[in-house]
Amino acid sequence: MKKLLRPFDFIAGQTAVISGIIFAILGGVLAHYLSIHFNGLFNLKYIQPQTFPFSQIAESVFVVLVLATIEFLIVRLFFKRPTRWIDYFGTSLLARIPIYIMAGLFPAFGLSEEYFVNMLNELSTNGQIPDTSNLLIFSLISLPLLVYSVYLYYHAFAVSGGIKGAKAVISFIAAIILSEIIIYLTFPALFYV
Repeated sequence: MKKLLRPFDFIAGQTAVISGIIFAILGGVLAHYLSIHFNGLFNLKYIQPQTFPFSQIAESVFVVLVLATIEFLIVRLFFKRPTRWIDYFGTSLLARIPIYIMAGLFPAFGLSEEYFVNMLNELSTNGQIPDTSNLLIFSLISLPLLVYSVYLYYHAFAVSGGIKGAKAVISFIAAIILSEIIIYLTFPALFYV
């Protein structure tokens, strides 16, 4: 149980990077076949603009590269702690595993690009909200996975930076916000063909 709650006390560095890249590849291939994209740290979306084949693997690595770099810079510049960028990168890659599990749950609930397009069309045409019970159930099941992913990102940051308490929480929140802004501004230029 301790390994689920504090996994980065047990894995870091090269082992985390190699394991994280393996999961990014598996999650990216799954997302490719489901037409889901990872255009943010916590995002699972169907994207209309064309992207290159298997871009989902690069998307996962890109969002983690941004987060790991921001976290590394925050700890180095504001806490003046000796730290290794590879630890942020590897542990953050592993913190995405619950996001990949969420992507794998889409088909089990009948969620597809066609489902969402039909739902939006019905809403805009009839002005009525269509039956979204399967989306609601998916959301309720996915919420613990999303919370766990946020926790894992935080744990990765705190352990890699060797910081804790209020300073760690505030720094983590700042890193997430700054990372999401950078990802939002750069993602289209990098991934839309």
